Parts: sequence; structure tokens; C-alpha cells
Amino acid sequence: MTTKKLRTFLVKYWLYGLLVIALLVGALFWWIQPTLLQQFVNAYDKAGTEKREVFETFLPILGVDVLLDFVETRFPQCHSQAHELGRTIFSQSASLELALDMCSHRCTSGCMHGVVLEAFREKTFNEVSSQLNDYCSLDQMATQYKPGNCAHSLGHALMFAAQYDIEKALRGCEQFQHQAMQYYCATGAYMEFFSAGSQARTSFHDPCARDDTYPAACYRYRLLELMVVFGEGWLEEKLENIVSECTQLTALARWGCFSGLGNAARIVAMKHPARLRQLCGQGDLTDQTMCIEGAVEKWTDYDTQQARNACLQLDDPLAQICVEATQNGMYHLDKATLKYYLSDESNMQ
Repeated sequence: MTTKKLRTFLVKYWLYGLLVIALLVGALFWWIQPTLLQQFVNAYDKAGTEKREVFETFLPILGVDVLLDFVETRFPQCHSQAHELGRTIFSQSASLELALDMCSHRCTSGCMHGVVLEAFREKTFNEVSSQLNDYCSLDQMATQYKPGNCAHSLGHALMFAAQYDIEKALRGCEQFQHQAMQYYCATGAYMEFFSAGSQARTSFHDPCARDDTYPAACYRYRLLELMVVFGEGWLEEKLENIVSECTQLTALARWGCFSGLGNAARIVAMKHPARLRQLCGQGDLTDQTMCIEGAVEKWTDYDTQQARNACLQLDDPLAQICVEATQNGMYHLDKATLKYYLSDESNMQ
């Protein structure tokens, strides 16, 4: 055999050898992955509310998609459950563009919100608030997410940077030039505040009663918190009492309270769509409108057709209001009802 033929023979079988090794390694990985996944699930379940360390351990082993698949399977309506995973993705990738691409819209952007929170983790409050308008215009953010969604994520970062001082965080949101962006920023700030869960509430309306600018952003999460405390059945069992608490308020606070009722009602209505009529059929037409929008806008993130079908079970004008809410979805900047969500004294563009 000539030297040339020998070289060709060796290269040929060397490549075959590499291919066999690659196939064996791949087969071994798929054989052990279920074991690794089960190890992750066990660690996740044992971790209580602190999941960050578990994600940090298993993300390099299992990858983003496997972990997000798990979260979405375990929590079909996931959102906040993906915050810690998003934070871990950014901390390990150190690239906003890469982290946003990996998260995409998984868990109704909950993963993305975690990425943004982690990206600003080491920033001061002034550094965060000074970047609000520019940040939502970045290529990766602007092309993948609605501006209001970006504002919401930055509300999380502001509340964290403000060390959970509500008034300070909301002042930061006012750095947005667009009025609707200020409101959506406030929703993110309040979501972060309630997620921390570090403060005892003194009343049904605490801390929302102290906010005369963005009460709807506050009640959106306060009513959900009460449902978690008292159980899902609480909403229907105590509906009359809840409505009484809302109707004793005036103007923005009242409308915000009904918006919060709607967001909580969504949890029930997604399982029993016909109950939307009763849950959001309380108060006057404006109250009912706020309740419908509170329920349906987020509902469309999970199942737009189911939400529309629920709308068709209502009577006009609520049916039309409901259908329009499914068309707008979350974070609409120019909806006609924006005046019911925040004070005219907030900064206008």
C-alpha cells in the first residue's frame, strides 16, 4: 500500500471513528438525561421558594429549553415562576441579546422580565431610571417585545433598585415620557414588590390606598395575593364583600380595585369561562369594563380563542368591550380606557 493510500485509509477510518464516538456520546447523553432531569426536579421541589441555586446548578447541564419546558409544564399559567430562571440565564450568558433570544416570550415573558432585572441588578436607582426611555428602544428589546412589556420589566428593576420603597420606585417610572409606559412600569414595580412578600398587609387595601396615581397597578397584584392567601374559592365565596370594598372607594381607586378583581377572576374564568359574567358583572359599566379588561387582556397571553369565546357569552356592551380587550392584549399604549388607570397629574407626553 502506497503512502498516499495509507494516509487516505487512516483519515477515512479516523473520521468513521469520530462519528462513532459522537454517536455513542449522544446516546449516552440521552440515556442519562432523564436521570439528570429527575435530579433537577427533586432539587427544585426541595428548594422551597428559593430556586436560583437549583437553576444555576442545572442550567449548564440541561440547557435553557429543557428547564423552560419543565416550568411551563409544571405551571401552565407560568410567569413569575420563570423570573429566577431568566435571572440565571443572564448571569451565566452575560449577554442581553443572547439571554433575550433564549427566553423569547416563554412563560408570557416572565423569563425576559427576569433577564432585565438581573441586567440591572448591580445598578443604582439613578442609573436605572436614567436609562428607561433608551433601553426599550434597543434593537433586541424593540424587535421582540411590546414597549409596554419592556416598561413592565424595568418596573421590576426600579423596585429592586429602590430597595422596595414604593414611592421611590413609582417616581422612577415617571421618567418614561409616555403616560401608558409610566403605568406599565408601575405594574412591574408592584409585581416585584408583592413577589418579595416581605411586608405584612394591614388591610384589604394595603398598600394600594396610599397610591393615588397608579392604584390599578397595585390592586392588580393585591387581589391575586389575597387569593393565594385564602385560596381560589375565596373570590367567589366573598365576591359580595370584595365588591363592597371596591365600591366604597372613589374614582381611580375604585376602578383600580375592579381591575384587580378582574385579574384575580381570570384565574377562575380560565377554568370556568362562563363564570366571567358573574365575577365581572358587578358595579356600574365602568367598573365592569375595568374588571373585564383586567381579566381578558392577560388571558389572551395564554389562550386568545378561549378568551374570545368567553366574551361571546356576555351581553353588549360588555361583549364588545371584552372582544376589544382580546384584540388589544396586554400593554396596549393607546387604549381608550387608559384614563381610568392613572391620574391626569402623571406626566403626559
